[in-house]
Amino acid sequence: MQNIRLTSRIFKILFSAVSLVNIALPFFIHFSDSTWGRISLKKTLEDVQIDTYLALTTLHKIYLALICLPSTVFYSLGLFTISRLMSEYEKGYYFTIKTVNLLKRSAIFFFVCELLEIVQEIAYSYCLTMKNEPGSRFIKISFTNHNFSQITLSLMIILIAWIMKEALKLKSENELMI
Repeated sequence: MQNIRLTSRIFKILFSAVSLVNIALPFFIHFSDSTWGRISLKKTLEDVQIDTYLALTTLHKIYLALICLPSTVFYSLGLFTISRLMSEYEKGYYFTIKTVNLLKRSAIFFFVCELLEIVQEIAYSYCLTMKNEPGSRFIKISFTNHNFSQITLSLMIILIAWIMKEALKLKSENELMI
């Protein structure tokens, strides 16, 4: 029991910190002159078939950061919800309606995040090439194995949460019978 509480506390702190850092990450990547930001942007530029490294204006950097923001917010909300779930586990509440709802809510946030990332890629690739002359602009659309596995996993967790909720209802009905 003590191990579960300690593990829950560690994960609660970890998920809370990651969710806060995750919100600022797109702005850091696009506005910093760090190697990480340049490599990330250069890889994306290669993905949309641009041979030269663009000197992006501040407005372009703002667009790129804002394009990444919705999926980042949903990902952070999912992490924050898991942090709240860990708080419930820390208190000793393992199989309650509240914990099941938190599990389901986190899976929904991750599902929406993954759908937004697919749409985000379209806007991101266009924003990177919108300064090109007509005929040289690109829109990249892809549905990768990563997207498929994340969506499938989220849907499975939603299904598991529903099964757990139904099991809790059956348990409460059986406790009323003598």
